[in-house]
Amino acid sequence: MNRPCKLTVVVVAAALVAVALALVGPALSGAQSEGDLRNRADRARAREQGLSGDVARLGRLVNKLDNDIAVIERRRAEVQVQLDADRARLATLREELRAERRRVVRLRARLREARQILSARLVELYQTPQPDLVRVRAGERAGREGRWGGLAGLRRFADGAFLESGWVQFDGAGTIAVPLADLERFG
Repeated sequence: MNRPCKLTVVVVAAALVAVALALVGPALSGAQSEGDLRNRADRARAREQGLSGDVARLGRLVNKLDNDIAVIERRRAEVQVQLDADRARLATLREELRAERRRVVRLRARLREARQILSARLVELYQTPQPDLVRVRAGERAGREGRWGGLAGLRRFADGAFLESGWVQFDGAGTIAVPLADLERFG
């Protein structure tokens, strides 16, 4: 025989053996006793009940996890609302801070300017001689004190006499011409 024929014979023989086993297999399994079958059925039921318990336990676990997820989602939503409110408040505070910083810059510039003016004024006050203080020795204003305001020239006074006089600044009475002879310098 040639090679392809031998191969065909082997394939046909293998197929016949497989068919024979398929026919004989169920017959052998029917040979088990009724007790064995009941034991197998009882074990299958017990296994089924165990699986049912496992499924119920997993179902409860899934429900608990769903509830936990719902609680967490609600809390997350509350926190998100609070976060959004805080962010809005932060933006407002940042804008207020920027405005206050601009105000501080303006106030510092004004303070520098005021200090320069005050410094110049103080220097001017210290460099300007203090007005002389005078006291009236005679006449209707005898005993009063005031500040020397400068020469007033010839003036006519109450008795009709023309006398050399000077300006004296009295507190509350203004500046009045007083005869030079009636004045005494003390400051």
